[in-house]
Amino acid sequence: MSSPSSAPSSAQLLQSVFGFPGFRGGQEPVVSRLLAGRSTLAIFPTGAGKSLCYQVPSLLRDGTGIVVSPLIALMKDQVDALRANGVRAAFLNSSLSLPEVREVEEALLSGALDLLYVAPERLLLPRTLELILGRAVEGVGQGAGRGQLREQRLRAIGISRRAFAVRR
Repeated sequence: MSSPSSAPSSAQLLQSVFGFPGFRGGQEPVVSRLLAGRSTLAIFPTGAGKSLCYQVPSLLRDGTGIVVSPLIALMKDQVDALRANGVRAAFLNSSLSLPEVREVEEALLSGALDLLYVAPERLLLPRTLELILGRAVEGVGQGAGRGQLREQRLRAIGISRRAFAVRR
């Protein structure tokens, strides 16, 4: 990602990546809140541009944006459209073969993805959580702070240890 001073604005990214001259009603405040790190509930009718509300902030921030969606066909359509616009996007869901899953996992681990769409049932698999949290294997002898960091990350994505049995 670019340095903060040279990073595009949300409006510039909207134009350069998606080809839209401006945001539609309600999108810009949602994007601004998300860029500020604020939890946001946005309810839009079908076709009103909800996807841009999380795609734009994800592309402006460092790292990989994780999108949880139960709609496999929509996931594929969105990833195809994003890739056509030069965005490094992929999905993890039950439609992929094991070699395809491994390819996506490798891309995630290597930092080669801007956006990753994940089906809810895939998100809660221990392997997927470990990948998203930034480590695939828990090594012996790591500092105690690592577990605390992991707990903070789980809370940040709204997953508690009670909802999902997390190994320590």
